[in-house]
Amino acid sequence: SHQLEAIYEAISDGLIVYDAEGHIVRTNPAGRNVFMLKGHADMYGEQPVPGLIPRYAIMDENGQPLSLEQTPVMRVLRGEELIASHAVDVRLRESGQEEVQLNVGGAPLRNKEQQIIGAVCIFRDVTDRRRMEKELGSLLFILQQTNARLEQGNKMQSDFIAIVSHEFRTTLTGIQGFSELLRD
Repeated sequence: SHQLEAIYEAISDGLIVYDAEGHIVRTNPAGRNVFMLKGHADMYGEQPVPGLIPRYAIMDENGQPLSLEQTPVMRVLRGEELIASHAVDVRLRESGQEEVQLNVGGAPLRNKEQQIIGAVCIFRDVTDRRRMEKELGSLLFILQQTNARLEQGNKMQSDFIAIVSHEFRTTLTGIQGFSELLRD
């Protein structure tokens, strides 16, 4: 149990375990930090999702507001699994604070009768990653535009060289013909 406790405390992503009503049963330090709950080491019995609604503006990845029932935690508590590629991004903005983008995964906890008795959710702060992805997308767009302009310039150069080459050959053919005529 000490090893499991050490692993739980060392996980760098926020890990929060909920009961069937959405009360926090357990959280690790990263989970408390995600929601800026420093100093709330013993949060058991609190309702994090309803409690966060007035404190945070909770939005989907496109910035559209989410209702309480649409939040990832409530979806998991209804039985949906948000694992691997099904994890979802949400945005949190506390009044006067910078927006935080989280990737949220989770799975329901079930008893032997397969009834949902809670949920475990992992919250990963992906704010910097998404910002960098957006910047990379912008840079890629600029690079593609620049590449298209360079290709256009290259085509114009090739066309110009072909035209000049044709004109020189035409002129040289005439000069060569007259030169041969004069020589003869």
